[in-house]
Amino acid sequence: FSAAAGLYKLKEALSLWEENKDNSNEEFWQTTLTQYSFVLEQTFSWPTSIVDGKAYIGGKNVHNKNGNLVDFLMKNRLTNSAALIEIKTPATELLEGKYRQTYNISKELSGSVMQVLNYKRSLQENFLSLGGGQTDLFDSVNPQCVVIIGNAQDELDHIGKTRAFELFRHQFPGLEIITYDE
Repeated sequence: FSAAAGLYKLKEALSLWEENKDNSNEEFWQTTLTQYSFVLEQTFSWPTSIVDGKAYIGGKNVHNKNGNLVDFLMKNRLTNSAALIEIKTPATELLEGKYRQTYNISKELSGSVMQVLNYKRSLQENFLSLGGGQTDLFDSVNPQCVVIIGNAQDELDHIGKTRAFELFRHQFPGLEIITYDE
């Protein structure tokens, strides 16, 4: 029965993807990925769970400004190691124009990478104060980071584009860049 229920949820998620793969509303994807959290769990090679969506991970100044909210704070269910997921939408561009023999990475993609790396820094700097004394909630030794962005099938329609994207996304240890259709 459990396998049948899981298969039904998977088919439901795939159907929702097909109907909404051009949806550029980030809030829609935040809600959808929360509802279908098993999809997020597939981004890691270890068992995960969501600690919180739109989790505050530090960064506010004395004027209560500039706080950092990561889209999903995850944790390894076995070791409690934290992981940060930053989402954009499937409609977000991966690449911009051609540059000599290659292609430029889009501002959204490079900005998302910097954003999640900044969140990682903020979480590590503010870890003790964020847990409110609950040091067993998660650990922030070296959080894994993930950016979920774009649609490879729609955008990587040329070998040069695919190479540029692959070259970029494999340059960051501890950071995965995954497209929605992957």
